Amino acid sequence: DSSVEGMGFSIMIEDALACCQNGMEFIWDEGTHTYPDEYPKEDEVIEIVGELKSYKEENYIYYYLDIEEYKIIE
Repeated sequence: DSSVEGMGFSIMIEDALACCQNGMEFIWDEGTHTYPDEYPKEDEVIEIVGELKSYKEENYIYYYLDIEEYKIIE
């Protein structure tokens, strides 16, 4: 789906031991939320609910999280 390309938001995901991290692109409600007002603050720990999706760009497949909702973990 080319409508999600270039959105530029990502989330850092720690492994079970919290020793390693990977970044993953995400889209929240197809980009309808306003940044930064409606997004979690940098370094906040959050739990997300959504679906893993993909898009193709220049013969490469990219994966992203299509986020439905999130909550802050304290």
